[in-house]
Amino acid sequence: MLRSTSGECTRRRILLVVPGAPTPRHPDVLPWMGAFARMLVAAGEEVHIIALRLPGEADAWSEEHLRVESIGPAPVMPGLVRGAWIMGDALRRARHAHRERPFQLVLGVFAREPGRVALAFARAHGLPGVVALGGTELASPEIPGSGLRAGLVDRADIGLSLTGADRLVVPSNEMLGRLDALAPSLLPRAVVLPWPVPRATTTRTRVRMDPAAPRIAVVAGHVPLKDPLAALELLARLRTERPRATLELMGAEGSLTGALRARARALDLREAVRIGSFLPHDALLARLAEADVILQTTRFEAFGAGVLEGMAHGCVPCGTHVGILGDLARQLGRTGPDTIGTAAPGDVSGLFVALREALGRLDRDPLSARTRARDLAAAFTPARLGPQWRALFQSLARAP
Repeated sequence: MLRSTSGECTRRRILLVVPGAPTPRHPDVLPWMGAFARMLVAAGEEVHIIALRLPGEADAWSEEHLRVESIGPAPVMPGLVRGAWIMGDALRRARHAHRERPFQLVLGVFAREPGRVALAFARAHGLPGVVALGGTELASPEIPGSGLRAGLVDRADIGLSLTGADRLVVPSNEMLGRLDALAPSLLPRAVVLPWPVPRATTTRTRVRMDPAAPRIAVVAGHVPLKDPLAALELLARLRTERPRATLELMGAEGSLTGALRARARALDLREAVRIGSFLPHDALLARLAEADVILQTTRFEAFGAGVLEGMAHGCVPCGTHVGILGDLARQLGRTGPDTIGTAAPGDVSGLFVALREALGRLDRDPLSARTRARDLAAAFTPARLGPQWRALFQSLARAP
């Protein structure tokens, strides 16, 4: 917060440029973005959001110390021209809001189009500019569906965002290591700050797990980067030991949806797998509250909010050693009662060992295993992370 000439504390005004944000009519558009903005408000900031592309309709709404403007659909025009129109409209809206009451800092969420818009405005008005990376900006190009297979304009946006920001925020140490490998010169401007994950909103109805019928949950889109096919292979192996084990794949349909259904039929898992599509956020959380294990299969992950949401609802975690799950596994070590089973992406045998370890903890002491998962997730609540984000802004923001 800033201090006025009378000595009173006033809220720092932050322009937040994002790909999309939830609105009263569209509450399930990137709900974590709403949680992030409200975390900043609770920490003492004032936030003005400009949402570039989602929910796909022009809208504006306000609550105390928070205003959201969604640009809505651009006119029908070629891709490059459309992108320029969105950038121009976003900058026009930002200038208008800045004239009403000046911003002290600009934050672009994702080092693509939002980062480019945020930094263009920051440079034009002499403000500090921060870019928070989403993850796939630094994904390896050999991974199908990774950010580095984007077009020339997208890659140019990433380059400008990475090199032009006063601070780069990465959500995990795993991501920081990737940034170090790709562009070590950027490390002095990088800081690790996770995204907030609210505490559980749905009450778990059972603590004990049926040993023969554990419920496994995966929160991931049906795309190669998330590798949901690995989850089917793991379930097939698991059912040789726990014959009524079930799996629920929760995530948006994508290029692998057909392959997932075909593979489930081939493995005779049709009755054991629920291959879902997009779920409203509240419904997703309710499903997590009924699961026993939250499994991560993704080949690349910058953070992993779905895993943390599962943990917040008492699911025991396991999966690939990437993102925040990799950070937690490294932090807890490889031995002892609090370890998290992880394996390299694509290592189905290693992931099966990790899955068995997670289920073993639930067999031995379900209450302790679920409580420990919730305790680990509590480190990522808005109340815990808000002061850390505010401290970052305090180190950068200049008085108006």
